Amino acid sequence: MRIVQIEDIFFPEAGYQINIVSKYWVKNGHEVIIVAPEVEKLPERLSVFFGKENIAERDSQYEKMYGVKIIRWPIHAYISGRAIYKGGLMKAVKDLKPDVLYPHGCDNIGCMLS
Repeated sequence: MRIVQIEDIFFPEAGYQINIVSKYWVKNGHEVIIVAPEVEKLPERLSVFFGKENIAERDSQYEKMYGVKIIRWPIHAYISGRAIYKGGLMKAVKDLKPDVLYPHGCDNIGCMLS
């Protein structure tokens, strides 16, 4: 099964639900893809603990270690606890042909689109 997760914030080192369930879904034979915002536009208060440095390398290490693909999508801004994704996200998600779409921390997918 292909599981596509959409997240408002993702750091590979974190212990968030998405970090934990993703690697176990892969261990159980599923293909897992995380769509997360670019970190450059995240507010400092959200990135201070894990930092924004070398995120592509850190994502790559997580992908290699756990078999989870990470896609960083551009955002307009991060407002009121939500990533406001730039256009094209819905098409990109549809093109991934998920069996399961799991948006974490979002009221609905529309809240992420401009």
